[in-house]
Amino acid sequence: MADTAEELPPNCMKCRHHIITHDVNFPYACQAMGFKSRQLPCREVFASSGLDCQLFALREVRGAKVNRRA
Repeated sequence: MADTAEELPPNCMKCRHHIITHDVNFPYACQAMGFKSRQLPCREVFASSGLDCQLFALREVRGAKVNRRA
């Protein structure tokens, strides 16, 4: 079992290139590779090449919203 994030396969939900489309038939897309798919692009890449996605880039996490009461 993988101990660190570097050993885990890429997860599109955490990638800056992943987007959700309005296309009902192809709801997921990879902007880096320029394609839409029915399943997560990282799975499509692995299924077709046998390799993990080489263009994975970790999405920057936005700052947490602070709930301030006056």
